[in-house]
Amino acid sequence: MPYYDKLPSSTGKRKGDRLVKQLHLLCILVCLVTGLYPKAAYAKLSQLTTVGYLAEVTATGTKSVTVVDRKTPVIKTNGDKTFTYKAGKCGVLFKASALAIGNGSVSKPKAVRSDGKPLHAEYLAGVTTIIWSLADGKGNAPSPVTQTITVLDSEAPVISTNGDKVLPNDAGKPGAVVDLFALATDNCSVGQPIGVRSDGKPLTAEYPVGTTTVTWHVSDINGNAAVPVTQTVTVTNATPVVSLVKAPGDPVKIGNEVNLTINFNDTNSSQAVWYWGDETSSVGLIEGGTVRGTHRYTKAGVYSVTFVLTDLCGKSARQDHHYVVVYDASTDSRSLTSLAGTEEAVKAPVSTDAFVLRNYPNPFETKTAIEFVLPQGGDYTLNILDMKGSVLRSLQTGKAQAGALNRVTWEVKEFPNGLYIGQLTTPQGVKSIELLVK
Repeated sequence: MPYYDKLPSSTGKRKGDRLVKQLHLLCILVCLVTGLYPKAAYAKLSQLTTVGYLAEVTATGTKSVTVVDRKTPVIKTNGDKTFTYKAGKCGVLFKASALAIGNGSVSKPKAVRSDGKPLHAEYLAGVTTIIWSLADGKGNAPSPVTQTITVLDSEAPVISTNGDKVLPNDAGKPGAVVDLFALATDNCSVGQPIGVRSDGKPLTAEYPVGTTTVTWHVSDINGNAAVPVTQTVTVTNATPVVSLVKAPGDPVKIGNEVNLTINFNDTNSSQAVWYWGDETSSVGLIEGGTVRGTHRYTKAGVYSVTFVLTDLCGKSARQDHHYVVVYDASTDSRSLTSLAGTEEAVKAPVSTDAFVLRNYPNPFETKTAIEFVLPQGGDYTLNILDMKGSVLRSLQTGKAQAGALNRVTWEVKEFPNGLYIGQLTTPQGVKSIELLVK
């Protein structure tokens, strides 16, 4: 029996074509049955087509006809797609699909994603391709069809830090080591932010006194850059604080050691210098919170000693001590302590052309001797003031001889411990000293 596939009939034209070709087939069958089929007609038959089909007919000894399907199926997808992430999301769900159109029964196309994931898995940012392919079971394999899914990520990461820092310098250092870090959040994957210091040093290096800025940057895996975040580190350094100078209670002979000490409060002091008042200086010995100084004078006199403490950051503190008495035992056997408590004018081993105001001892508990020299002499007033400048007591008013050492004793029975000011007013000017009652 002859065989041929059932023909589709969707339009009038196709119905007419089918009728003509069925008549051709009928003629061929008659010729085959009667043996009157011409070879030329047989050859012609091999080129006949039915609607949508390529048919080939071969003659056998049993006079049968075989119709072979040569029509290639066509794959159609639901199209290329472009999506943008929703806020906070890192993926898009999309149902990709494809159909195959062919003669008779056609299998469903198979899909392979370029990222190797299942067809209906979430699509991440970038371009994912889907390759669709099939075979219709009759040897007619269509060319694979590519479907493209494009996903856009426009959400930038957000950087957060552990905050601006304000802290003092580390002990013994001109700066401080600070632990800084930053984190980044993103709808998709993002790495660790990178910090860049304004001084170009590594993040873990010591931060100097002052303000250093750190700018943080990061981009997510899709190339979206975060808004840079600036973090500031401010390292402070307090000015050193020094006490009053502790000096000998008695005058010192020429050539003997004068030993002075002073206490200080500072975390990074680097150098202490004593200026001895005789145009010489020496470096002090720092022992914990105390600095010691030793000196030998070669001339008699009353010397003012200045102490300067400098820290690693260049800040310094100064303290003056105005009463170191050095005498020459070969010419003056007296000591100033033998004159304490008197108010007489006496000659002293001090330059007569200097306006001098000093006291001894200082600090003191019950009394101190305040001494002064007026190079040109004249009237004077000696008062005791508090630290606000208010007069607490007028110790003495009088007339001084030019170049003479004048001494007034201040007994402090009714005054509490604390710091006071001794102020001398003369025609040559006003001079003050600090008096510490302990």
